[in-house]
Amino acid sequence: MDGLRPRLHRSNPQGAGPLVNSAYFKKAMEDMRPVIVATPKIVSRQVEGEGWDEMGELKID
Repeated sequence: MDGLRPRLHRSNPQGAGPLVNSAYFKKAMEDMRPVIVATPKIVSRQVEGEGWDEMGELKID
């Protein structure tokens, strides 16, 4: 992936609002802005279901 590390983040039921509006997130954005040279790219998707599904290829009976 072009040297990038994919990261999966499970948001809470309220969506991104609590994180994006937190002092922690606002400080992180403020600290990162001067050192980035391009807008970061993200994949942001909602998926159906609750929790994790089993991986069929490694199923243990």
